[in-house]
Amino acid sequence: ELPGRLAPVFRDRDVLGSSHDLTGEIKNALASSGSMAVVCSRAAAASSWVSREVSAFIELHGCERIFCLVVDGEPNAADPALECLPAPLRRVASGREVLAADARPDADGPKQAFLKIIAGISGLPYERLAQRERRRFARRALAWAAASTAVAAGFAFLAQQANESRILAEREAKRANLTVDYLTSVLGQFLPRAGNGIPTGALLPLIDSSAEPGRLAPLAGEPAALIRVRNILATAYLDLDSHGKALALCEQNLRLAESTFGANSDAALECRFNMARACNLAGHPGRALELLEGLLEVVEEPGSRHGARLASVCIEMNWLLSNQRRHAEALELLEKNRARALSALPAGHTDALIYNSNLALQLIQVGRAGEAGPILDEAIAAKTAKGEGGDADTALFRCYRGIVFSLNDELAPAEECFRGALAVFELKFGKENIRTISTAHKLAIVVGAAGKTAESGKVMDAYFGNPPDPEKLKMAMGPPKPGA
Repeated sequence: ELPGRLAPVFRDRDVLGSSHDLTGEIKNALASSGSMAVVCSRAAAASSWVSREVSAFIELHGCERIFCLVVDGEPNAADPALECLPAPLRRVASGREVLAADARPDADGPKQAFLKIIAGISGLPYERLAQRERRRFARRALAWAAASTAVAAGFAFLAQQANESRILAEREAKRANLTVDYLTSVLGQFLPRAGNGIPTGALLPLIDSSAEPGRLAPLAGEPAALIRVRNILATAYLDLDSHGKALALCEQNLRLAESTFGANSDAALECRFNMARACNLAGHPGRALELLEGLLEVVEEPGSRHGARLASVCIEMNWLLSNQRRHAEALELLEKNRARALSALPAGHTDALIYNSNLALQLIQVGRAGEAGPILDEAIAAKTAKGEGGDADTALFRCYRGIVFSLNDELAPAEECFRGALAVFELKFGKENIRTISTAHKLAIVVGAAGKTAESGKVMDAYFGNPPDPEKLKMAMGPPKPGA
């Protein structure tokens, strides 16, 4: 059948002329041809013109140089409706075998059938063709065969090749996604957060090499996969304090996501969020806040399909405002959006737990620590129930809980919380990390307040040195509050 756009044209015209005989041009072409390739299908078997051309070729050259390519139906079928061979070939086939290649998926398949036809026309052994570079050799053989073949079977082959190209594209896309999954897994093992103790000096060249444009070039045709890989590399750079390099990757991702998927697509919103985080860490809090405020307008709209992102956007804005000591604004943001943000997340979702822990921290900062304790207890219980009681997020919740205990002069449970958090932070991030040092400082204060002066001194010596390193102390206590 012809495509719908062309069918009317060919129905209204007799392409081969008004006569029932073959035209002079076709006869001349058949006379000068050394081979004939016949695309065999039910439509070909029913075509009188195909039969006439085949008969004319047999009269001129015999049947030895006729090569059949079966694409539909059955050769010599008992049911005439399924027959694919033109009538002259059925008659020939009854007395002499005509070389046929079967392109149907359950037989030779398109590639092998194509090679069989080329082998027959060119006189080269099929196995030799199959073992060499198939595409390069097939193109050369096809070019030679075309000069001696009367029937242009190219459209059938082009259709098959188009289908193969589609299958190949799907395979490449799948392979690209598998590559991304592999990179995610491998790079995850090397990031500092993995706690494997690999020094930063050894990691940075690895990430630089992975981020080279030449290394990412194979993913150029898969924008979603390329964005994922760049996000992995940007996260690695942020963990290694290479904020400028992370920001550059995030900017590339944002441009690609917006141009490919749209400004308010899931991919673009995620890239905008990652860029805001990179801007904040790179020392551009104003730009970061501008990006987050724009995101908030999109995700907090009633009925927005991006409602599940509301929690993560509020969490990041909270940290930015908190770093600027704007605790009242951060608390107002978290309280205002808490119900909607958490209702859009599954029960026990990590973002929900982090949201509540940040809410608890801001309550502590503004002097409402009594309201923070139950929120933190609920978060710790939920993480423990999921088997995640030893991860870094739970350690942070315990650290906040220890602050609440200490503010209420409950020193024993406060010490227990700080010791548990300190063990996790040191294991995950090392002794020099700000989380570890800050928690060690709080533990030393609580232990000293409980009258265990010698033990408090040991903690300080272990993490700050003797005498204490002033830079580490400054890091542990954070910048002074305005007016302090």
